[in-house]
Amino acid sequence: MKDKKYLYYIPFIILSLPFLANGYAGIVHDKELVTIVSSISIFAPYTDILLYIQWAQDIIVWLLILFYFWKFKPWLLLFAALWPIVPNAMITISGVKTAEGGAEWWEVIFIIILSYISYLAYKKIKELK
Repeated sequence: MKDKKYLYYIPFIILSLPFLANGYAGIVHDKELVTIVSSISIFAPYTDILLYIQWAQDIIVWLLILFYFWKFKPWLLLFAALWPIVPNAMITISGVKTAEGGAEWWEVIFIIILSYISYLAYKKIKELK
């Protein structure tokens, strides 16, 4: 049973990857991301600082998903499930055409499902300890 315990970490690894990718896009000021943030007039003057904040937030969430397994992990997974709604709503509101053609709502649904699976894995890991 102890050997199978490591299989329960797979959902956390998969769930953390979009946060790592978005964190990287924020630090290198990905052209598409700059267009999305600057297309909303309130955010346009603060695009650079917002991208650095987004980079820090995504990298912190990435690290916490992978390495934090204590009391507040369910709240972290809830945040991970709901956060992708924000950038997709910004894409929808701004009307920016991304490389994929627009907002990626399928990705939001995938991350919500994966967050739930990660929550179930978290509960199972807690049981095995």
